[in-house]
Amino acid sequence: MRWTFFFVLLVLVVLLLGGQSDNALSAPRNILVNEPTGGQHLPSIALGPSSQIYIVWVDCRNDPTCESDTDIYFARSIDGGQNFDAEILVSDDGASFANSSRISTDSSGNIYVVWHDNRTADSWDVYLSKSEDEGSSFSPSVRVNDYVSGVYQYEPDLAIDSSGDIYVSWNRYYSYVEGDLVQWDYDVYMAKSTDGGASFGTNVKVTDGSDWQYKSSIKAGPSGNVYVTWTDRRNEGISDVYFAKSVDGGSTFSTSTRINQYTEQSQGYPEMALDTDEVIYVVWNDSRNLYKKNGRDVFMARSFDKGNSFEPEIKINEAKIPAEFEYFYPTITAWGKGHVAIAWEDKREGTYDVYLTRSDNGGSSFRPSWRLNSAEKGSQSVPDIVMDAMGHVHCTWRDKRTGEFQTYFALDESVKSVVNVLTPNGEEVFATGNEVTIGWDALAQAVSFDLYYSVDEGVTWKEIVVDWNGSPYGWTIPALNGNKKQSFIKVVGFDAEGKQVGVDKSDKPFTIQVVEVTYPSDPGISFTSGIEETIQWEVYPTKSSVETVKIYLTKDGGSTWTLLYKLPGDYRSIAWTPEVGKERKQCKVKAVLKDIKGNKIGIDSSDNNFTMKLP
Repeated sequence: MRWTFFFVLLVLVVLLLGGQSDNALSAPRNILVNEPTGGQHLPSIALGPSSQIYIVWVDCRNDPTCESDTDIYFARSIDGGQNFDAEILVSDDGASFANSSRISTDSSGNIYVVWHDNRTADSWDVYLSKSEDEGSSFSPSVRVNDYVSGVYQYEPDLAIDSSGDIYVSWNRYYSYVEGDLVQWDYDVYMAKSTDGGASFGTNVKVTDGSDWQYKSSIKAGPSGNVYVTWTDRRNEGISDVYFAKSVDGGSTFSTSTRINQYTEQSQGYPEMALDTDEVIYVVWNDSRNLYKKNGRDVFMARSFDKGNSFEPEIKINEAKIPAEFEYFYPTITAWGKGHVAIAWEDKREGTYDVYLTRSDNGGSSFRPSWRLNSAEKGSQSVPDIVMDAMGHVHCTWRDKRTGEFQTYFALDESVKSVVNVLTPNGEEVFATGNEVTIGWDALAQAVSFDLYYSVDEGVTWKEIVVDWNGSPYGWTIPALNGNKKQSFIKVVGFDAEGKQVGVDKSDKPFTIQVVEVTYPSDPGISFTSGIEETIQWEVYPTKSSVETVKIYLTKDGGSTWTLLYKLPGDYRSIAWTPEVGKERKQCKVKAVLKDIKGNKIGIDSSDNNFTMKLP
């Protein structure tokens, strides 16, 4: 999702971003959204509650130069993007300069569009219009910001929370006198509407820096927090990506924090997305390689603690982005638990094309990117994307394949991980007879699930339950023979027609125990020779009855073992007096279960070494 900076003149920039060099996937079908009318720019996309697709753009049909009389237009599709209805006019600013439109929807299906225009002649202001009939008509616009003569307030973004409250952020560009000089500054402001966009409350300053802060992205999380990120030049004019959050519904914002760790070259023009777990993903235009490699990059950072901290940023693109393209804005979307997509433009094939990459593991890794536009001529740029509940990415961009910029759409359905196992997901330890919660995340196309477990690293699988209708599932681990350290869970998803649409298993093995040495087992235990201690263990359900328990001791870290006791199967502890002639620091005890035929049916030893020392 994105906007482009326009100041007095609409800057028609072709945006080039470097992407990965693997085009394994072919471009999806491209759909023309609007008829040729003199040039369309800066499309923005949103989805309705019944899979409607809504797109807005800046339209130059009244002014092909795009310098003074531009409008905001809207089109919708109700058939998955195969066709779009005739576009309708949203802006109501007369012959003024309307620009930087953004679109979003609420849970009730209402559509909201924001933009800025100069209808008052002496200022630029941010306006909002609403549709309550799925885009058939739009209300008269409402000014979002406080009017200030001579101040430019522009480039809005908007977010809507689960209660339907609307949050709009924007740039405020204003002058002030410092000594004998007139200076100009940028700040990021925000306003909130609690009445469905009929009015907006106090304008709140989000940023706290002393230099320029501009180009904001705003999101509202499931927790009620409001997040804003922006470009910030407080670092001696070098731009960085900064962030602040509000925990009181936008009344106040936290102290600004820098997201990017590298600060020697500029980073900016961020875009933000949240997933269902409120993991925050931020992408931006990064110039750390501008002088070393004569190129630019797309970087991303994420926060798992609602913005209190961010992980170090990672590079998304692999192909070099030409250095001359200063203004490019990568766009990002997220859905569910860790499904993330990023789009940009680059010139790897000689023309300007739109590329997409995605991650289905929360941004830990990304797939090689692929081209979205099918045209191999002209210029394709300024993409915006949104992901639906099935993990499909809906894409729009401006396209010059016919000689003038038009708005195009494509639906990318290349989601890989429809099902993601969450728990158990590796390194847990359970006992037979315990009830374990199996949890998974699934996209909307998976409506029923078969669950399996393996105790031999996935060589064989045994059924847990079939045709289950959703996460989670409480599984009682059956009786087994032997501790199983290579155990996995597998979840298979099916659609409404019974077709398999996804499968996933635990990322790493977990352990299932039938016997567990409980003492001595913790780290730091020390015994004194000649002083009685008690060895303790637990036995959990086994397939075969436990006839005997043998207890062994090692003093050399497990190289050799000495039998201490052979006990009846119902024993769970035994008194023992350590005896050593010198201090031993690599000691463990081991419990071995055997059935009536003498077969081993369970083995476990102390988790940590203990010490046996002299008095």
